[in-house]
Amino acid sequence: MAELRDASTPGFFDLGGFTREATNFQWLLRAPGAERRFENLVVQGSPSAKVFGACGLYLIRSDRFESVRRQLSRDDSEVSTGGCIRTSRRLGDLAQDFPTFCPHFRMGVVRWALTEAGWLTGR
Repeated sequence: MAELRDASTPGFFDLGGFTREATNFQWLLRAPGAERRFENLVVQGSPSAKVFGACGLYLIRSDRFESVRRQLSRDDSEVSTGGCIRTSRRLGDLAQDFPTFCPHFRMGVVRWALTEAGWLTGR
């Protein structure tokens, strides 16, 4: 959870493949108490962690998502997004795009399992 709370970018890939944050996010989607944990990211986390938190709420279909989205739409923090080519966006602007942005955060079950197996085996 601390890795997500302190995330510097809401990214899922680096030169080594999926990031540790990506794998942690997938675990949270499937963990009991996910809604509370995602809300904590929105409240206590870095701007990028707030994106992880809001997208987590969106993906688990939480009733809290819309109120969090409205709250973050007033946030002037800058967030770096993108894959190989990063861009900086105002969190408030990105919040407007969450319904199209957040679905990209969900890994399929097979891809997630292979990524986690890679992390566990050190590959």
